[in-house]
Amino acid sequence: MTFNATDRARRQSPYRNTNLLAADQQVKAGATDVEYLNVYNPDTALAYLQLYDALAADVTVGTTVPTHSIPIPAGAIYDVQLVQAMQFDVGLTIAMTTTPGGAVAPGTGAVVNARYV
Repeated sequence: MTFNATDRARRQSPYRNTNLLAADQQVKAGATDVEYLNVYNPDTALAYLQLYDALAADVTVGTTVPTHSIPIPAGAIYDVQLVQAMQFDVGLTIAMTTTPGGAVAPGTGAVVNARYV
């Protein structure tokens, strides 16, 4: 079997949020494989993208422990095509905070683009 990047891209679903703050946002319910992430932090301080293997109804930002916390420096872009997808079994919910696992939103919302299956 030959790997075909075009076929893979066609089966991916896009996600876009232009103002992600600390309020949890459900990207998808059910099993999710995140294959691409692009996050821009326009704020003047470091912020953290929180990724939860949970439905939004089951996440309390600042209390629920995230599966992943990705630091995004002030004014920076985190852009990665994952060689091995980040796997979530229950679903994918995200939030942006000022500390890993915290509940406080950055002063300016992040721009998040993702592709998942």
